[in-house]
Amino acid sequence: NPPFENCQDIKHVRKAFDHLAEGGTLVAIVSRACATGESHPQKVFRAWLEVEGGTIEDLPSGSFISSFRSTGVETSLVVLTR
Repeated sequence: NPPFENCQDIKHVRKAFDHLAEGGTLVAIVSRACATGESHPQKVFRAWLEVEGGTIEDLPSGSFISSFRSTGVETSLVVLTR
């Protein structure tokens, strides 16, 4: 669960993927903006994700409203296998 502000989630996922062993799978929660945003970093991230064969899928709204550290941030799930 990376930080969501200022595209930090994108940086977090990219860095984690760099450390992923061959055959390993990375699963991360990111802000929905990673899946739908129009900023340059968000577009580049989605293009990179496609090249790497990863997926990004929206989680239901309010998924973390009742969690320990409640947040209303809309989120998506990223899955990448090396």
